[in-house]
Amino acid sequence: MLSISEFSEMCHLPPQTLRYYHSEGLLVPANVDEQTGYRSYLMEQAEQAMLITVLRGTGMSVKLVRRALDEPDATPALLQQHSAEVERQRQAQDEAIRDARTFFNSWPEVRRRHAPEMTVVSKPVFGMSAGRNQHEWDAADGAVTATVQEVVKTVESCGAVVSGPPWQTLACETPEQRRQTLTGEGPWISGAVRTRSSASPSQVENRAD
Repeated sequence: MLSISEFSEMCHLPPQTLRYYHSEGLLVPANVDEQTGYRSYLMEQAEQAMLITVLRGTGMSVKLVRRALDEPDATPALLQQHSAEVERQRQAQDEAIRDARTFFNSWPEVRRRHAPEMTVVSKPVFGMSAGRNQHEWDAADGAVTATVQEVVKTVESCGAVVSGPPWQTLACETPEQRRQTLTGEGPWISGAVRTRSSASPSQVENRAD
């Protein structure tokens, strides 16, 4: 019989690892003193300890190692299954590393450019409680789209030229608007942008209101 320290030295496994394997049922000592709790091992158990070490070295979980020990004939299939899983994880990690490198190698740079003066015309859409189901989202989207078209038509009727596509966004400029946004009441804001016009900005904005 070998003490746990002797068995540990022979198998190159720390005593705490042997205690862990014992608790998991992977390598049960040949004898455990009921009074002192000292563990003793047989020389023949060294082979099992080596097998556990090899399997754990592949990264296999304790659960899979236990199954391999209980079902020796299934070990090749378990190794193949584990190998495929390791390969999937490695590919996912390699892809994540490539993405990280791409991200840090192409760090965005701040660019300044001159933009001509613009007048933004907008109109709120009140009372839309979108978000609870698809029907409400569709209804809200339809109302916002109709308002956008109305704003564009009004701007063009004033002799203004709409530059770029119209846009829409949530209205969060005032505390009341932010509260309504959180409760799903709206308002949403639809907008169109004017850059060239024979009409004054106030004339366009008044007509849009």
